[in-house]
Amino acid sequence: MKVGDLVKYMSRIVLITDFDEEWVYGIELDDDRAEVGKYKSHVLRAINER
Repeated sequence: MKVGDLVKYMSRIVLITDFDEEWVYGIELDDDRAEVGKYKSHVLRAINER
């Protein structure tokens, strides 16, 4: 994962904006709002691009 990647967190899409040794920071993209959050890297799943 790197800054700018889209990943999944549960059923949400997250745009990665930054990360450090412990946390991944991102913006959850939703239909009507966006929310900033921090996540452990093991809970994020890469979105397969075709």
